[in-house]
Amino acid sequence: METINGGNINILGTSGIALSAGASTVLNINGDNTGGVTTPTMNLANDATIQVNDGGRLNISGNLVQTSQTTGNLNIYGGELNVGGNYLVDQGSNSGTKTIANIDINDGGTFNVTGLLDIRNDTRIFVSGDNTGTLEVGSIELGQRAIIDVLEGGRLVSNGETEYAGNNSEINVWGYFNTQSLTVSGGSGKQLNVNGSGNVLVEGDVSIAGTAQITFGGNSNVYIEGDVIISGSGDRLIIEENAKVAVCGANTQTDPPPGTVNKNNLNECPDPNDCATGGYYVDCRILPVDYTHFEVVQSPNRASTLLKWTTAKEENNAYFEVERSLAGIQQFKVIGQVPGMGWTDAPSAYSFEDNSLPLAGGDVYYRLRQVDFDGKYSLSKVLKLRVQGVNSTRGIWRVHPNPVAGESPKLSLVEASAYTDGPIQIRLIHVSSVMQKAELQSIDQLNESFPQLFSKMPNGLILLEISWGNQVEQIKIMKK
Repeated sequence: METINGGNINILGTSGIALSAGASTVLNINGDNTGGVTTPTMNLANDATIQVNDGGRLNISGNLVQTSQTTGNLNIYGGELNVGGNYLVDQGSNSGTKTIANIDINDGGTFNVTGLLDIRNDTRIFVSGDNTGTLEVGSIELGQRAIIDVLEGGRLVSNGETEYAGNNSEINVWGYFNTQSLTVSGGSGKQLNVNGSGNVLVEGDVSIAGTAQITFGGNSNVYIEGDVIISGSGDRLIIEENAKVAVCGANTQTDPPPGTVNKNNLNECPDPNDCATGGYYVDCRILPVDYTHFEVVQSPNRASTLLKWTTAKEENNAYFEVERSLAGIQQFKVIGQVPGMGWTDAPSAYSFEDNSLPLAGGDVYYRLRQVDFDGKYSLSKVLKLRVQGVNSTRGIWRVHPNPVAGESPKLSLVEASAYTDGPIQIRLIHVSSVMQKAELQSIDQLNESFPQLFSKMPNGLILLEISWGNQVEQIKIMKK
């Protein structure tokens, strides 16, 4: 095992780092959120492991390669793995050893690939985690008999197209999968199977051609912002069990659906979140108002986001509810309300500011629920924003113990002169829960309230924000 603790290490030249075979071959990277290890390339041989811990960074300016017919392990435990080129999982053997990559991302870790996730023939990738970390890639291409398993707690995001380039390839989702578009064409055996409580967001079109097939099952939630474009014959799209599929494209034939869509006699209803059984949905398109623009941007200081939308005309529009989710597309909650214009044929502009962002960063999802005067409603498309987090600072305040495993945590001053008097505001942020700010008048009062407030937060990585005077500090706390 090779352990690197903090500092800046730059590997010069073009050869980069090659990890040799063996379970004892582990590159273990720690750090303090500055610097890190930088290398032109990285090659993993059989049973080799890269582990990037909290505060550690591994920057690969070129390609990351999982060697042919080997098994590699990438563990991102609160740190960062950044690949400037492609992530290549080299081909395995059709009749022999497959190439396998085990990717585990926890504690808010990030694994970013600027280029292509290139999964060659006879390979398999497992993406696991605790719902706080993400494997984010430029695009995805699957070869023949290539399989991606996004396990429960795992998160995979493609900022470009996901394309099935070979036969008998699959993406199986128990966790969360987000892609700009999805193209499944050519020969047989291509599947996107959503299982359990899996969530899928396709920001553009889903194209299914040839003998390809997509199955949505379990308690899955699938949100397609574009159209479902199907060519060929037979059951190309299958919706079964309690799957909920929302399609927002204006050109998708859904009522009745084409013969290539098999709903297995499931019921239909306008809102996938309010249905007892699954179905095939199109009602996320807005009918009472005509949207011409809808966007969300983060403020330069990262403290808030601004949602802006405009309408060309409105009919019977009482108000908009602004909904947000910090845990995929399944758990939207109302965070605000904006009055509508009622009836108008004139353009109208709206805005809403979200001041309660998770300071740890991550993907935040927004949508609008437009409500009529008679109580009926319809939903907008979903917008996703990658919120940039705030690095924790070290110096003035300290939480002890940390990690917290059943004890009552306390706050103390490391620099006593930094705080003299006055109110103290605190906020606790988890990837699935953000506490409203609490104001305390002294350190004693702070330590009386803090354990009780902390006990209400879920386990995992929690960011504590402390504000006093004109100063702010953030501290990462691990709750077990």
